[in-house]
Amino acid sequence: MIYLNTYDINLWKTHQDLLDESLKPNQFSKPRQQPSASLNYASKLFNLIGGGVIVECGTGLQGSMSGDSMLYWFNKTDATKIHCIDLDKSWIDSVKHKIGYHNRVVYHQCDCFNVVPSIKNIDLLYMDFWVGDGDARAKAYLDLYDISNRPKMILIDDTDHTTPWKHTLIVPSATADGYKIIYIGRQTLLLRGDVAEKHAKDIEYFGYKFGE
Repeated sequence: MIYLNTYDINLWKTHQDLLDESLKPNQFSKPRQQPSASLNYASKLFNLIGGGVIVECGTGLQGSMSGDSMLYWFNKTDATKIHCIDLDKSWIDSVKHKIGYHNRVVYHQCDCFNVVPSIKNIDLLYMDFWVGDGDARAKAYLDLYDISNRPKMILIDDTDHTTPWKHTLIVPSATADGYKIIYIGRQTLLLRGDVAEKHAKDIEYFGYKFGE
């Protein structure tokens, strides 16, 4: 993970270009980093900002390399409501079998585009849904951001892929809207500007401790 903590889109582009270059010619020529450090950071930051609502677009428990993010949200955050969304029933069931039915968790077997616009106060939007490829995927992720009612935190999985990918269009657009880029790499975390400024010292401390 590369900790940036910046509003500077050019700094992001420089580091993203370097990351893209390191991934060529084989996407995963180096051992791929697990997302655990990112998920731990996001969980701690979520609690720090007093977050209540998490929306996970593209869910399921697939092992440590994929992150098992729902277990982080359920076990490590103070979220009062966690929306677990996927088109594939088997992935929804994988979470149900581990967590069960709980008043903190709402299961949606449907398209995240049909759920996200109806949730007005999203504290963490986690994006890991499967759609298209390359440019089509980048556009779909941007489209979801555009209808997401300005979440406080946006965490994008699998951003250790060469451009164009999930993060390619969201990051410039969100930065233009006032979001701060906290880190990039295996995952990318964006934080809404007003929240970033309110918790600036804590975010810097988290950055210092990042990866421990």
